[in-house]
Amino acid sequence: MKKIVSAFLALMVIFSGFIVINLYQTKDQERLENIEQTSNSFKIYVSNTTQTPDKMLPFFQKLSDEKKISIIRTDFPKDKVLKSVIINQASFPFQNFFQKDNVHTIFHNKDVIYSSSKKNLRKTNQTIPTFVASPVIELQSLYNYFSNNDKSANGIYTIIPKSNKNKEVLLKEMSDFFGLTIKDLQTPKMHSKKDT
Repeated sequence: MKKIVSAFLALMVIFSGFIVINLYQTKDQERLENIEQTSNSFKIYVSNTTQTPDKMLPFFQKLSDEKKISIIRTDFPKDKVLKSVIINQASFPFQNFFQKDNVHTIFHNKDVIYSSSKKNLRKTNQTIPTFVASPVIELQSLYNYFSNNDKSANGIYTIIPKSNKNKEVLLKEMSDFFGLTIKDLQTPKMHSKKDT
């Protein structure tokens, strides 16, 4: 009887360990998918726009420079979370990605890709810390994302202003640029959800 109780307790400890690991993996997955979120950030959902990336990139860069915002596009290719960004040093959440506040020298070269996987590193040695190796998160410039001219401007973008006071002005400018209503920009679309 003592052996049965010991075996049962050992199995309970093992299963409890699996549950705890699964819980942390799930939390880490959610954190990676929304890693750029701050108290001031908001998402826009661009769909059916006639604007091309060639026109959108200078528009986003101008907004970033003038309004002190960072803009992050999120995609989920294969088993990866891909974040493509136009950074403004004043608003980018460095600590969310690198767990340091003082990493203000990223993307001097627009081809650099930062990753949570050391084997996937290209042109950099900076890694993004994660709980487990999978899924991989990669951070690259939005210019690098659109460099092959094979992608549309449609997608999910997180806008990260330094403060929340310009949100309505930003939404109006983006609405005018993309030719969409503010309501359409703020409404998640079916294709915006992650494929599971």
